Amino acid sequence: MRAAELFETFDQPYPLSWAGETDGYTPHGDMRAFAKLPDGTPLLIMFNHEGNGEYQVEFHRNHSQDVSGEGDAYKIFATVLHAIKKFIKERSPEMIFFSGEKGDIGDNPSRTNLYSRMVDKFASQLGYNAYVEDQGDMVQYELNKINWE
Repeated sequence: MRAAELFETFDQPYPLSWAGETDGYTPHGDMRAFAKLPDGTPLLIMFNHEGNGEYQVEFHRNHSQDVSGEGDAYKIFATVLHAIKKFIKERSPEMIFFSGEKGDIGDNPSRTNLYSRMVDKFASQLGYNAYVEDQGDMVQYELNKINWE
């Protein structure tokens, strides 16, 4: 898939429902986004508040972070990106971070190339500077809010 086609796919997320501190669903400022996928499995996107305006992002398909092989990875990533954009708009966090394992481990191919392309394309558009650290077997991604003061 060419890069232009990849980013066009990011315009087609699955519908999301949200839960957060205001409705009593999660404590300490955490937020959760949920989608029911066409095969009936759940997609959960978690924004875990780590303090000082910092949030760790994780997502799980059918209660797993492993690559599922179901063939809709780009639409899943479109949904995750949509959730991140909405979260940033509502909460304006100082920092968002996440990580990805490098290399192919069994049936779990690396997502780091896709993560890196997403960060390169969208971080500055969202008002964040990106910091990427290769830690050998994984890559840590950190988006820090650009303060224009």
